[in-house]
Amino acid sequence: MCLQINLLKEIHELGARRIVIFSTPPLGCIPIERTIAGGLHRKCVNKYNNAAQLFNSMLKQEILFLSSSLPETKVAMADLYNPLISIIENPHQYGINSMHHII
Repeated sequence: MCLQINLLKEIHELGARRIVIFSTPPLGCIPIERTIAGGLHRKCVNKYNNAAQLFNSMLKQEILFLSSSLPETKVAMADLYNPLISIIENPHQYGINSMHHII
């Protein structure tokens, strides 16, 4: 995470004042992980999704700290994890009949 924070400080020094950082998506649901570790039914791998959630939680804390320490700068986090996991877990809510053709 230190590299991301250093990058933010660097782009701040270059003049950026509005910065958006994207969260980590549900890594346990990417096709390669589902194929390798998802079993016969290619399910999402919880340990990788848990790691992504932990990383996102730590990233959010760092962003809050950074926002308060960089003058005149707004740093926001765009959540990729929750919308994607919701689509994967509840495809019918989004008009998708089956995720097997998509993922």
